[in-house]
Amino acid sequence: MPDAAKRLTFDLGTEVVYRGSVNDSEPLQFSYRVPCPPDGKVVELTDDQMERLLVKELQEAKAHPTQPMWKLAIFYRSQGNLDRAIALFRDLLLRVPNLESKAQIIFSLGQTAEKASDFDLAVRFYREALGMEPCSPFTWYFIHNNLGYSLNQLCRYGEGADYCRRAITISQQPPNGHKNLGLALTGLGRYREAAEAFIRATQANASDARSLRHLEALLSEHPELEFEFSKAVAACREAVAVARDAAEKAEAAWRTVAKQKSC
Repeated sequence: MPDAAKRLTFDLGTEVVYRGSVNDSEPLQFSYRVPCPPDGKVVELTDDQMERLLVKELQEAKAHPTQPMWKLAIFYRSQGNLDRAIALFRDLLLRVPNLESKAQIIFSLGQTAEKASDFDLAVRFYREALGMEPCSPFTWYFIHNNLGYSLNQLCRYGEGADYCRRAITISQQPPNGHKNLGLALTGLGRYREAAEAFIRATQANASDARSLRHLEALLSEHPELEFEFSKAVAACREAVAVARDAAEKAEAAWRTVAKQKSC
């Protein structure tokens, strides 16, 4: 994929380590990410304005349309215009020469199928991308993770858990694999292990509060686990609040700087 597309995908922000203060004897350690400020001038656009800008960029690209085509496909997917996104992704498949790029595009088709809640189709796309064995650790991780997630949505929890574990083997850093493993274990009735997975997901990135919500829902449905996990839940809540506050302050700061530059 084009370098610009990779920057959009990989720019996750600055990682910060935080040690919870609730359980002082054995404080849990959490990571969270502070959003990076955008490069250059910040300009707010409506969806229509953004679409016109991206379409114009594609029209002007002529002999080298791959990068603007990718950006427009991602935009359409984000807007729920899935037919247009799929058409562009399929066009891209015919234009890129190497398996690495093709695997990333097929992975993106799987994400688009997910957005349409067609998880059978998503599984087929992810398995196809898996067979190409892309070298990018990011793509390799998320093919396994998203395949596990889609299998969970089809109630194929045993298979989903296997792929989530493979994703975690590739990298323990992203929270997604831990979270989706927790969902698979919940479906398998292994609730204590599920709670532990949700806690690990929150430790991996407290900026993503989804695992905390899953953990709270799990303990609400299974109050027999509340005493065992009460301190860990409190630490997770504290970490999520710290991460949210840091992100809000960082965004407010760079917006202030951006406004000053535009004056």
